[in-house]
Amino acid sequence: MRLDTELCGDRRIRGLARKLVRRIAGEWLLPSEIEVPATPEEWEAIAEVGRILGVAAYQKGRKAVFRIPPERRDPAGWEKVCAVFAKKEVASDSGEEAFRRASLVADADVVETLKSDATVVRFLRRGKGAVHDFVRMLEWAARRISNDANMPLVTLSQLGADILGDSKSLRTGTRRVVFERVLCAVTGMDADECGREASARFGIEENPFTSFATVFAPLSFTLDTGESFAYPAEMFRLGLAVQLPRQTVMRIRNVRLDVRQIVTSENAAPFETLVREKVPCLYTEGYPNSAVIRLLELFAEQGVTVDHAGDGDLDGFIIADRISKAITVRRVIADELAADEAFPRRPVSPQTHSRWDAYLATHPDFVHAFSLRIAMERGWIEQENMDMNVLAGRSED
Repeated sequence: MRLDTELCGDRRIRGLARKLVRRIAGEWLLPSEIEVPATPEEWEAIAEVGRILGVAAYQKGRKAVFRIPPERRDPAGWEKVCAVFAKKEVASDSGEEAFRRASLVADADVVETLKSDATVVRFLRRGKGAVHDFVRMLEWAARRISNDANMPLVTLSQLGADILGDSKSLRTGTRRVVFERVLCAVTGMDADECGREASARFGIEENPFTSFATVFAPLSFTLDTGESFAYPAEMFRLGLAVQLPRQTVMRIRNVRLDVRQIVTSENAAPFETLVREKVPCLYTEGYPNSAVIRLLELFAEQGVTVDHAGDGDLDGFIIADRISKAITVRRVIADELAADEAFPRRPVSPQTHSRWDAYLATHPDFVHAFSLRIAMERGWIEQENMDMNVLAGRSED
C-alpha cells in the first residue's frame, strides 16, 4: 500500500502523522524522542502510526511519543513522509500572516528584524502550527520585557509548558533556536552572537539543577538539616574559590561571613583577578542565576553589602539592578567610571543606540540613566578594561 494512502486513509492516523511532520520539518537533527499532542480519539491510532513509519510509538498522558533510532535522526530520511503533507502545509503557511500578528504585540523594529531573519522565516514555512508557536513566543517575550522590574527566574521546561503546552518544546531543536532569536530581536541583541545571553536577560535558566554560585569568601553555612560546613572559608584561606550547587544554596538556612563587604563581578577574568588579590567576591556570570541571587539574599541577612563591578552598557547596569534587589549595593563601579576618559571605550552601533534609547524611554526612573547616556555618546567601558586592582584597594573604603 502506498505511504500516502496508509497515512491519509484514517483521519486519526492522518492527524497524528501531520503533527509529527510539523515537528520534523526544519530540524537539523532529530531528537531521540518526539512528543506531539494527541486527542483521546487519536490514542488508539498511535501504535499504528508508529508501525507505518517504522518507529516505536506509545501514549504518555495526553501525548503521543515517537522514538527515533540513531540511524533515522537525519531529517532528510523523512522526506517521503513530509512530502505527503507538503502541499497542505505550504498552503497553510503564511509568513505575512505571522508578521501581521507579530506587529500587534511587538514594536515595528522588532518585527522588521524577525522578517529579515532567515531562520525565523524558514521556521514559519512549516505551517499554521509554526505561526502559532512563533506568535506565542513573541507575545511572551514582549510582555516579559515590559515588566523588567519584576522578572522572576524561570526554566525552559516551564516556559515550554506555559507557552507551547509542551515542557520539552523549548529545550532543544528548532523551536529553541527560534525562541532565542525572538528574545534577541526583542532586546536588540545580535542573534548570531547573543542567544544564550538573551535568555539570561529574560531570567531564563536552562537547567536549575546544574546551575551554581561561584564564591570566594570566608564563608561557612548551616543547612536546613542543622549540619554546618566551613569548607568555603577553608578554601578562601588557601586562595581558592568554590562552586556551590543551586540545590545546596537553596537548602542553606543561614551563613556566616568574617567580612561585611564583598565585590560582585559580572565577568570571569576580573573575578579571577579579585581572587588572586584575595578580595572576597562572588561571580555573577553575567545575569545572576537563582543560586547567585539566593546566596546574595543570605549575605544580606547578615548585614553584608556589595560593590558591583560590571560592564558599563545597558546589560551591565540591568545586572547591577537585579543584584540590588537581593542585597544592598554600596557602589556600582561602572557608574563611578562612566565619565572617566582614562579608559578605552567600545562604540555603540546605531541598532544598539536605538535599543538603549527605547529602554530609557520606557524606564524613566532608571537609576543608571545618566551613565548610560554618557555611554551612548562616548562609547561604553568593558569591565575587563577597568582596573580590578584599584577596585580591590578601594573595596574596604
